Amino acid sequence: MKITATFLMLLGINLMYSQLKDSYNPAVLTRTNGEIIEGFIMQNDLGSYSKGVQFRKTVSATGETNFGTADLKSFVIEGNDFYEVFKVKINKSTDDILVFAKLIIRGKASLYKTVFKSETIYIVTNDNKQYVLEEDNLVSLENRNTDLNYMVELNKATEGNTSKNSNFNEGSIGQVIIDYNTLMGSQSEKIKQKAKNKSFLIANAGGGSRKNETEYFVKGTYRTYFTKISRSTSLNIGLNYFKKEMPTFYNNKTYDYNQELVAVPFQFQQNFANKFIRPYAYLGFNLSYLKTTNQLYVEANNNEGLQQSYGIGVIYGAGLEVSITDRILVKCEYRNEVINHPILFSLGYVLLN
Repeated sequence: MKITATFLMLLGINLMYSQLKDSYNPAVLTRTNGEIIEGFIMQNDLGSYSKGVQFRKTVSATGETNFGTADLKSFVIEGNDFYEVFKVKINKSTDDILVFAKLIIRGKASLYKTVFKSETIYIVTNDNKQYVLEEDNLVSLENRNTDLNYMVELNKATEGNTSKNSNFNEGSIGQVIIDYNTLMGSQSEKIKQKAKNKSFLIANAGGGSRKNETEYFVKGTYRTYFTKISRSTSLNIGLNYFKKEMPTFYNNKTYDYNQELVAVPFQFQQNFANKFIRPYAYLGFNLSYLKTTNQLYVEANNNEGLQQSYGIGVIYGAGLEVSITDRILVKCEYRNEVINHPILFSLGYVLLN
């Protein structure tokens, strides 16, 4: 019995560990003093790259060197993905900030993309000037400045050649830039984006309760977004431990009734938003080991009162995940699997991304 539970735990650990390999990509970094450095940087998403990179001289080297926006002019990943540092004012800030932005279109007017506080920002460069495009809802209504409206800034960047039907997304803004470059007799080079899977290793601990029930748990989850397919859908492979306490009252006496679940879930999760607040739903299956201990049954039948079961079951649920920082998150979740859970609350930490 214990061997099977141990096998499930080792299987989950092995699956998560094997997925964490090869998370470094070859890159060329240009420092602020012009020095060129070649090596490998940790694979990451645009939100993390906007602030800096974690660098290794070789993949097998131990430890990383962190390079931020004050250390580098630019970096190129796998000879294709080009990132350049910009000094900009964002969200009506009075102070300039430094961010790395990814080149999307190169031409007379060029388009870059970055992320600031989970919000997408576009930067257009033209004739050595730069124009920051922010979605309207980033600007507070009471202090709205029309110069921060992305349509106004895009119109300035293209010398009045912006369509009124342009939307705030890469495809629509990119087409405006391409059309403008064509009008100006300039070629537009659309940088081919190599879709890379984005992975996270997340640890969670928490619990929940309802009438006569208390539950607590710890979870480890390896989450992968297959960005070539969808940036909102992920595969989650985990290793979970739940303990549920449900005291039983009989003849004016309280008896322990506990359930312990060790599970290795495989579930597909769909986020309905990719901001710092993310409502989501999921569906999948898990390999599980369930132990139930009934103290009342022990006294009534003079035996161990222990039941154990193993199996494969369906798992589904929904919840809300909120990023407090880049590493810390909180969750509220409804979960249904081999045992009936109360609403669960947890605090999570992103170990690797």
